[in-house]
Amino acid sequence: MEEHSERQPPAGKTFLEKAAIVVAPGTVILALLYYMGRTRMNAYYSVFGISVGELGLSTEEYLLASPNATFFPLWILLLVGLFAVLLFGLVDRRLVGHGVRRRRRRMWRAVGTLGGLLLLLAFAASYRWPGWYVAPLVGALGALLASFALHLRRGGQPPDHGGPRPPARNRLWSIVGAVLMALMTLSLFSGVAWYVDSAGRAVALRDLRTGPAHRPRVLLYTSTPALGAPDRTLSAGHHPYRYLYDRFTVLTTSDSRYYLVPRRPPVRKLVVVRRDDATMRVEVMAFQTVSTE
Repeated sequence: MEEHSERQPPAGKTFLEKAAIVVAPGTVILALLYYMGRTRMNAYYSVFGISVGELGLSTEEYLLASPNATFFPLWILLLVGLFAVLLFGLVDRRLVGHGVRRRRRRMWRAVGTLGGLLLLLAFAASYRWPGWYVAPLVGALGALLASFALHLRRGGQPPDHGGPRPPARNRLWSIVGAVLMALMTLSLFSGVAWYVDSAGRAVALRDLRTGPAHRPRVLLYTSTPALGAPDRTLSAGHHPYRYLYDRFTVLTTSDSRYYLVPRRPPVRKLVVVRRDDATMRVEVMAFQTVSTE
């Protein structure tokens, strides 16, 4: 008997087990953090007319920007998920037994109908209001309710003819459950991504109104009054730079450019200075909180 059992082939792995071999969970988490960090920074700098591709940011910089962008939505989702698990577990325990079979049937039909309606609402809202990040969260709620309805239906519905369910029916409900889980995952991902994009733009718009705080002050020396009236005209000893502008702060930098904005709000223009421009020189002062008064 032992030899016979040793010769039997191992049980086949499920799809998720095979996927976990190809894509490690840590890789997926890092990819999501990178995507969210890039989404947040792209949304912020696009308000100023800057593409993150110009900045040449590293993977580490995108990863460091991700926690600030994703902490709040993930915190809310985890709390909602914990509450949903506890609530569904309580409802499931109260609907066990032959005496509550009819109530269980009404429950899964009502919950399933509500979940389907929310999925349709989220699908329609995503086309009606493309920038509304709540729409995919409504879809995730609908998929969650539909999944719970499927659990109630499969756990409480007796076999139709006193025997086990046909394998085809089991496969069908398994496919439905997998599709619902995929819909919920994609909806949550879309909702968080849209929230991160909206949050990045909101911070940029605030900086436009109030001025970017906690940015280094710069002194801009030019050979011609290219940016309007200078703050000071220098003596001939400063040749070739004759004019000084003391009104800018560094928004960001790249390998080849400085991106400067006015220190005092509101911010109405972006000044781009090339590092190799012989007619301008940027002097970055010691870091200090930029006054916006």
